[in-house]
Amino acid sequence: MKKTNMSHDSVFSTAKRIAVISVVLYVVSKQVIFFTFIDIKYWLPRGLVNAAMIIMVLLITRNKKLPSRHMSWMVPVSFIFLEIIGSVLTDGDQMVYSVLVACALLSLLFADVFGLAVTTITSSAGVAFCLLFGFNLYGEVHPFEYNLFHFLGMLVVNGIIFSIGKYTIGTISRIRQEKELVSAKIEQIVNNLPKGMVYQHLNNSPEYTLTFVSKGSKELTGYTPEELIGGKNKFMEMVHPDDMKDILNKTAQTLDIGLPCEITYRIIMQDGKIKWILDRMNILEEGADPSSRIVDGYMFDITDQKQLEIAELSELMLDTSPICIQLIDRNHQTVGCNAAAVNLYGFKEKQEYFERFSKDCSPEYQPDGQRSDEKAAKQISKAFYEGRCVFDWMHQMPDGTPIPAEITLVRMNHKDDYVVVAHTRDLRDIVKLEAEAQKIYYDALTGIYNRRFFDENLIRLSKTLSRSRGSLGLMMIDIDFFKRYNDTYGHSEGDNCLKIVAETLSESITRKDDFIARYGGEEFAVVLPNTDEVGAIVIAEKMIENIQKQGIPHETSDAASYVTVSIGVATGRVEHTQNGRDFLKRADEMLYKSKQSGRNRYSLSKK
Repeated sequence: MKKTNMSHDSVFSTAKRIAVISVVLYVVSKQVIFFTFIDIKYWLPRGLVNAAMIIMVLLITRNKKLPSRHMSWMVPVSFIFLEIIGSVLTDGDQMVYSVLVACALLSLLFADVFGLAVTTITSSAGVAFCLLFGFNLYGEVHPFEYNLFHFLGMLVVNGIIFSIGKYTIGTISRIRQEKELVSAKIEQIVNNLPKGMVYQHLNNSPEYTLTFVSKGSKELTGYTPEELIGGKNKFMEMVHPDDMKDILNKTAQTLDIGLPCEITYRIIMQDGKIKWILDRMNILEEGADPSSRIVDGYMFDITDQKQLEIAELSELMLDTSPICIQLIDRNHQTVGCNAAAVNLYGFKEKQEYFERFSKDCSPEYQPDGQRSDEKAAKQISKAFYEGRCVFDWMHQMPDGTPIPAEITLVRMNHKDDYVVVAHTRDLRDIVKLEAEAQKIYYDALTGIYNRRFFDENLIRLSKTLSRSRGSLGLMMIDIDFFKRYNDTYGHSEGDNCLKIVAETLSESITRKDDFIARYGGEEFAVVLPNTDEVGAIVIAEKMIENIQKQGIPHETSDAASYVTVSIGVATGRVEHTQNGRDFLKRADEMLYKSKQSGRNRYSLSKK
């Protein structure tokens, strides 16, 4: 983490002020000495040098853009430089003292107690030298009063510098110790944050070069701080691809304009596992260029919280779903259900459902003859193995009321394992609709489609085939001499005869789209989509043959001693102007032709 230097800067500002005061005191003392003991000719140049010294020190210490590390050496160096000039212009013995005072200032600005003490002792030795020998570099001997005043002046200045410097350096040392203690505590807290890590990066989107990472990164991401810092393994490479765009958009909207940012996203750990992360970022150092801003952040693992939210959301979705849903584990036990499942079987709460479902909600045998427990085990195992299966099932209410259903089993991942989700589609309404459809579209006697179904579907089918220019085969079938059959054997036997003929004709067509309908009385109609004349002839011959094989006695028939049928066949391509009625008309004409030709045969009309 970046260590704050606000306290140090405050003390350093005090040190700069002390340095200025020390220089002013030194200059004033020198001017007094020169005015009192030295020739007046030296007083003016020395005064100019001293003034320049004060101005130079003020300029240096007042420059806010100048770094403190540069100021620490520029003040003493400029002081020594100007003092050398003054000594050359006046008295050379002052150079010794000026160098020693400059060293004292240098020690003060570097906050070095040892250096300050050594400088003070050396300076005192220089004072003693000046007092004992009392001459300068030019060989001039000063009076005793000058040396004594010089001695006392230097002691006062040195004392002031040493006293204030000692206090200042002690303050700085104490602040440094406090900072080190606070930094150690902060580092200990940062490195022991549960399920999280503190980091620092440059806002150089999209790289986000990390400059600091706490030790929590290993537990959070699987990578050590050394692996993440400096781009060795860029953190952004771990971000889930689906979340990358959202991160870049949010940081651009916040960090790039200097605002804090909080983002939730997923990361892919070193071992491939996915974690949910909450990342809180803030601008630490601002700059004109957003890419140069330093960002501090704290990210922590919210996977458990997210999974709980997802689980709660999933449960909410399950409970609001109108479809009955159950969760089944590998032991084929029901471990979860939604509200629709509870309501479907008339239970009051889920606990009652878990206690009674397996024993009260399925009959012992299914309609296909299989035992319910055996069929269920087989289908569940199939779903675990193949991933999905669909089958029909008969549930029941606890009171035994049947519930026909369609079951869809889907395998899904859940807590590092698989479960099967069972979707139960209640078919009771569909069964009712089918029963109603039986009344509307089915013939009550024979069980095949009726005239209404035939008319509606012929129109629909004609439109479909006209778009693709498909072919259509249509047959009109009539039982030969059926009125005589009723008169001879009675209407009850006549009904039985109609049922047998309808069943036989139905078995003669095998394609899904082909259908047969009772057109009226003893007349039937057969629709064969996408069938040409060859296919239609095959079906017609097969129908005549199958009816003959039934051998239904018909003593009063002129065609044979058993029941026979006559067929009219019409085939051709369906044009966009046709609605199927012309096929019906041609088939009816061919039926009339078959009857006129002796019955028990078919006649064909093709286009």
